[in-house]
Amino acid sequence: MGRGLNAYQAFYRFDGEFLDFPEKSFDRIFVNDAFHHIPNVETVLKEFNRILKDDGIIGMSEPGRNHSQTESSQYEMRVYNVIENDFVIEDVWSKAQLSGFQEIEICPVLRNSYLSFDEYIECTSGRVPSVVTKSLIQDTINHSIFFLYKNSAKKAPAVKVFSRDEFNEVFYFQKYPEIALAVAKGQFADGWQHYELHGRMEGRLGKPS
Repeated sequence: MGRGLNAYQAFYRFDGEFLDFPEKSFDRIFVNDAFHHIPNVETVLKEFNRILKDDGIIGMSEPGRNHSQTESSQYEMRVYNVIENDFVIEDVWSKAQLSGFQEIEICPVLRNSYLSFDEYIECTSGRVPSVVTKSLIQDTINHSIFFLYKNSAKKAPAVKVFSRDEFNEVFYFQKYPEIALAVAKGQFADGWQHYELHGRMEGRLGKPS
């Protein structure tokens, strides 16, 4: 659990039913490779929704649609009686809506594709090589990364910056003076470093909309 630029960590037990925190007390919740192990998806999502602030977001990174059928999952279930669910985003999103979440954003995954020089030139020219398309499909099936927004009206700004040339540091410091202070204190090399590490994920604006 972290707050501000000077984050701290603490660990708490969760019984799978109730989180011992007040309503609307968290800005963000991140779940990494754990949600597919639970039996009561809707119960946990409702509890997450309860403790999130109105502009709260859940970020998840989980395995894919056929996870339970993999050899390692079958072994874990057989030997250790571990719950290994398939992770189907359509099902999770359906339960998330019933739990009060209003928006979802899904991140496509591409991690197992390498290009020859000619394929690289083809890609940068706007023609996506078939090897990339095939890998994108398979990697996205095998790995689920997405964000659930408690309130669509409070969703992170759509204007995003993808290169340093687009980034407007003067604007960034004016809009987020606490980041300018953190840079002045040496916590970050410059505004772009903060944006790359934290700002984009947090939905901060890197240039005027």
